[in-house]
Amino acid sequence: MSKTSKVILSILFIFLTLWIIKLKIDAKEKFNNIESELPQIANIENNRLISGVLLPAKEITLKSQISGILEKVYVKIGDKVKIGDKIAKIKLVANPNNVEIAEKNLKTAKINYDTEAINYNRNLQLYKKSIISKAEFEKIERSFEISKEEYISTTNQLQIIREGFSTGQKEVSNIVKSTSTGTILELPLKDGASIIERNNFNEGSTIASIADLDSLVFRGKVNESDIIYLDENEKFDITITALNNIKTKAKLYRISPKGIEQNGIMKFEIEAKVYMPKDKKLIRSGFTAIANIILDKRENVLTIEERNIKFKNDSTYVEVVTSNGIIKKQNVKTGLSDGIRIEILEGLSENDRIKIN
Repeated sequence: MSKTSKVILSILFIFLTLWIIKLKIDAKEKFNNIESELPQIANIENNRLISGVLLPAKEITLKSQISGILEKVYVKIGDKVKIGDKIAKIKLVANPNNVEIAEKNLKTAKINYDTEAINYNRNLQLYKKSIISKAEFEKIERSFEISKEEYISTTNQLQIIREGFSTGQKEVSNIVKSTSTGTILELPLKDGASIIERNNFNEGSTIASIADLDSLVFRGKVNESDIIYLDENEKFDITITALNNIKTKAKLYRISPKGIEQNGIMKFEIEAKVYMPKDKKLIRSGFTAIANIILDKRENVLTIEERNIKFKNDSTYVEVVTSNGIIKKQNVKTGLSDGIRIEILEGLSENDRIKIN
């Protein structure tokens, strides 16, 4: 080979090397100019945010056992009460006919009692002088005691009809007392309001509502499609929006067996016991809360951003960027999604670079 040929070959080799280097640089620049990402190992959670309210686990309404006028209320809304504390006083509105009958019975009982008292005192002296026998005196004494009890009974009956209670009663019946320990939530009636007694035919007027605010439940509704993912005794996070989004835990204990249709969707009511936060004194009945219920989850799985998934006909694929900047279609099999990232079951590895859509 001549010297000239060697020079030409050397020049061609140099140009070829430079051309290959340029191609690699161009491919690298093209690769770098394509927005892409690597799959990540992450946890995927499929959750639902359910709006609900916080309500007392135990709430009662106090009723009156007698009809009348609300004369006095001893408490105010927000007060703490215990069992037996006075809540209100009812003034009885007597029936004139009943009053007249009771007064007549009292007068009759008084006449009978006075007569028996005179007879008793007279025969007591005779008995002391042994003029009458003991057996005869005992009959007179018994008759006197019976008249006395009848007089006391008719006196009490008249007082009960007029005022709703008698002086001899240990428990004053016209005083409504608390039957539970808790906080006064509501006093729907004001002084002077008419009160209807509770009986078999009428539930009666509500004097007060009392609830234990140290024990609250979360109540909300879930779609029928999510019911199969819920289990009783499951714990989840709740956020109390009214208290600067304070977070605490709740434990599911009831799922309604019957659904309610709302806007064409069947929903089921759920209730969960709330674990009270440190600032429980700030919580009030009716506060809005948001429950974050995890329906399904995967841990340490290969994931990519869901926006990079493409669909065509029946195929699901992503665009993979090769090292020389070429974009190719890669079919994948997907799993659970949280709306942002999606689980990849087949088709990708951690080293595959995915084109960002």
